[in-house]
Amino acid sequence: MGSNTQDDWVAARCKVAIELEQTYVGYLGCKVAIELEQTYVGYLGCKVAIELEQTYVGYLGCKVAIELEQTYVGYLGCKVAIELEQTYVGYLGCKVAIELEQTYDVKLQTYVGFLGCKVAIELEQTYAGHLGCKVAIQLEQTYVGYLGCKVAIELEQTYVGYLGCKVAIEFEQTYVGYLGCKVANLRWLSRM
Repeated sequence: MGSNTQDDWVAARCKVAIELEQTYVGYLGCKVAIELEQTYVGYLGCKVAIELEQTYVGYLGCKVAIELEQTYVGYLGCKVAIELEQTYVGYLGCKVAIELEQTYDVKLQTYVGFLGCKVAIELEQTYAGHLGCKVAIQLEQTYVGYLGCKVAIELEQTYVGYLGCKVAIEFEQTYVGYLGCKVANLRWLSRM
């Protein structure tokens, strides 16, 4: 009886989550599982969860993993994050890494971080990490900081903890930080 009571509580929570278009906190919510209609490799499968009116708990973003034919280690897949307008926190930015074809380490061809450039642009959110992937290759520079130049310009946001490229260009100022935007540096050098 105890487990039946627990199942009833979970099913009720699931229904509420769907009606509110919200996800479970700390899990992957029912609405996501229903939209994906995919089998899930982990603790409890999506399709099973739908039939049992329960959520599924695990670590593999089903649709993302199936489409990319990759395993996903983390909490919320990138595609799901975009659809839910939520950030992606994990270990491998799957779709982001493949679309950008760029990496923290070009030799390894792997992307490890918290939020990819493309996701940041689509979600209009900042990118927290150590290498602005697409930016670094386009500028032919290595970049250590918090927000990539291209992301900052498109989002009209500044670098976190520094002076952003768009701001530097508009105010004709040099870029204060570890490594400046190429544009800002060239403009500053041309005035020397």
